[in-house]
Amino acid sequence: MSIDPTALAAHEIAHLAIDTAATGIAADDGGWSIMSADAPINEREFLSRQSAGIVGEIVLRYGLGIGGVMAKKRSTWQTNIGEDDVVILNCVPVETLSAIYDRCAPTISRVLNDIGKRRLTAIGHRILEMEPGDHMSFSLENAHV
Repeated sequence: MSIDPTALAAHEIAHLAIDTAATGIAADDGGWSIMSADAPINEREFLSRQSAGIVGEIVLRYGLGIGGVMAKKRSTWQTNIGEDDVVILNCVPVETLSAIYDRCAPTISRVLNDIGKRRLTAIGHRILEMEPGDHMSFSLENAHV
């Protein structure tokens, strides 16, 4: 299955936009994970962090406004990038996911717009080239990787 590099970058950067303790991304045998200085504190924060990647994909695909409408459908929350995210989120009511979208999407949208689609695509290609054990640091303040 082919992964769209732009969607991959939006997915991973959205995780970073929500996780203020995140420092970058690491490649492993199963794909990629976010490097973070702390663990989620409560269920709400955990769900926000897990759903952020898919929220990034929704914002990229539909835009902020239409994405809010689409977030009310369970099928919108499917992805071939964050399989672990989907397994967890399938246990969460879609109303809760929609509320998470409403809370997280504005921040994620701003970050993705600051980076721009061309740079997202370039970042996605770099992520796809990572080998297990590789790390990539991010600085969202400068929208720089």
